[in-house]
Amino acid sequence: MTKLIAHRPFSYLVNTSVYRKLYARRIHKEIAKIEAGGIYVNIETTNACNADCLMCPHSKMKRSPGIMKEEIFRSIVDSAAESGLRIREFVLSGFGEPFADKNILDRIAYVKARGPYYVKIFSNASLLTTEKTEKLLTSGLDEIVISFNGITKEVYESVMKLPFEKSLQNVLALLAARSRKWEGGGQGTKVRGRKTEDRGQAKQKPKIVLSCVRLADNKAEVAKFNAFWKGKADAVLKPIPENWSGSMEQDSPWKYDIKGRLWPCRGMWDTLDFTWDGKTILCCRDYDGRVIIGDIKNEAVKDILARKRAMGTRQLEHGDFSDAKICKSCDTMNKNNINWL
Repeated sequence: MTKLIAHRPFSYLVNTSVYRKLYARRIHKEIAKIEAGGIYVNIETTNACNADCLMCPHSKMKRSPGIMKEEIFRSIVDSAAESGLRIREFVLSGFGEPFADKNILDRIAYVKARGPYYVKIFSNASLLTTEKTEKLLTSGLDEIVISFNGITKEVYESVMKLPFEKSLQNVLALLAARSRKWEGGGQGTKVRGRKTEDRGQAKQKPKIVLSCVRLADNKAEVAKFNAFWKGKADAVLKPIPENWSGSMEQDSPWKYDIKGRLWPCRGMWDTLDFTWDGKTILCCRDYDGRVIIGDIKNEAVKDILARKRAMGTRQLEHGDFSDAKICKSCDTMNKNNINWL
């Protein structure tokens, strides 16, 4: 039976005129906080990936595979650092496996050299080696979120099409290597993040988070997944799958169920997403770059952000999604009706 993340009675409530007026007022207040709080800069250094996950649209991608040129990467980082904007996070991930980029660890170090920025990556960990693990621990990386969508060989390999034993060994080796490093006298650090925030406590770096997307294929293993990694990893996530702007019908017992007026995402004000060729796409779910809003080769980060925020204002004030039509079929837009609260 499908578990509705947002139930229908709430759907009726959010579509009343009184609620919409109050909700718009609330969003305006939140926007002021967001603009003062800083932005997230997501940089896809490569869109090449060695996995073929059931819930991911990578196999549908029509964009050419590539690895970001160093001058483009540095242009993005430098422009962001010199923009005068507060940078909450640099996320060096997109629609690819970061370790498919042989320069990823040097690029993490470059961001850290530009300032005390929080740097995060998303990885399946299957390409880690002993050498890469050791270098990762000294790169300055603050957080790694590891996609590990099953806890048995049969389920993991059916979902991700990667070798279970190798991936598991790599994750456990990373955890062990980090423990050895910090037991040797390393200092803790305060870590933060959107969903795994844990301010005020000293933690070993990098923060290691295990994530398992809840699917029909692995639903029987979600509890076992949580039990296995709890106490080993710093956090365990169990997100529900998204429909990637309406391009995928996900086979999952968990669904979002809100219909009605669209509200703009928070990301219209606080996030910029760069593809490996330097273009800025509308959001991290626009895997094929259907809506391009900028290009770092021609303009600065601050100017691209101003354009995106203007688009968000039109969406909020006039319900105008004409320049972002992919939003209309995105279930994450439904989720954002709740996330603004």
